[in-house]
Amino acid sequence: MSEYPLPDDVDSPRQHWALIRVLFRGDQNEPESHDPYSYSVAVGMWDGKPCLAVRWNANEGLKAGSPQSRGLPTWFIIPEGLQDGVLATLTKDAQDFAKGILGKN
Repeated sequence: MSEYPLPDDVDSPRQHWALIRVLFRGDQNEPESHDPYSYSVAVGMWDGKPCLAVRWNANEGLKAGSPQSRGLPTWFIIPEGLQDGVLATLTKDAQDFAKGILGKN
């Protein structure tokens, strides 16, 4: 178990956000790298609508990662106009999965 919240465990604010799948985990698969600029990308539901989200992963200097609200790790929802640019950075499998959820097929 990690001493920091993992992207798969970030579920706040629960009344708005529901994680479907983390698409990219930054250095979460290699915690010894301690990259302070490691980020993750996910697809989920915000108020019942599919969306892409991103966050800076937690590290020694940023215990909850960013963004966070009242100390709880949260996700930043990617505006629709930026989704294609973010999708282009992902693997083909992750792109295909996310596009299916987002209705971009």
